[in-house]
Amino acid sequence: MRLSRTKAIVLSAVLALLSVGAVVAASFALFSDDSQSTVHLSAGTLEARLYRTNLSGTRMNGEGLLVAFEDDSEVDLTEAGDQTVFDLQKIVPGARQEAALRVENRGGIAFDYTVSVLFTLPETDAEAALARQLTVTVTPESGTPVSFALADAAQIGQNIALGRLNAMSGQTPAQGAFTVEVSFAAGDGIDNSAMGAELQFDLLVRAVQAV
Repeated sequence: MRLSRTKAIVLSAVLALLSVGAVVAASFALFSDDSQSTVHLSAGTLEARLYRTNLSGTRMNGEGLLVAFEDDSEVDLTEAGDQTVFDLQKIVPGARQEAALRVENRGGIAFDYTVSVLFTLPETDAEAALARQLTVTVTPESGTPVSFALADAAQIGQNIALGRLNAMSGQTPAQGAFTVEVSFAAGDGIDNSAMGAELQFDLLVRAVQAV
């Protein structure tokens, strides 16, 4: 039996218990005896959680103008629900938002964690134009930022290494952090065919047992 070493945050959680019995037998020419030993095992748990700790940048106000904002309320993104990482309604050239995210290891197994941008290929020319003009930047807590157009997420935005978290110590979870920024550059060369397009993409944070 093999215990899966992978847990994807967002919709699922993995918890497992394993119990194995071992039987040892010895035989001799004249005398015989049997010895049975039961071994109780409990598989370790890999439990990761994801939180948004800050969201800042620009967004449209009620008057149709881009204004600066910051939201430092903590949002638990681990479970499925209505929570979102960004507030990107009516995105326009010049808009930019950066989400600060925290990963916690609440289990007994050290893990390496990565992030992937899951994006379905556009169905219309307007959607394709918008995807080409949106830039996603992933910045690990320690490491080099990775930037790419949303349209290139399938090639560049997969399994971006973020770090390693050791097992939980007592009641204190190990923590790591990273940021994800989405921006729509303003200036010459804007493709106006993107107006009115709607896009959706997901961030998948995956924790894999460290070896």
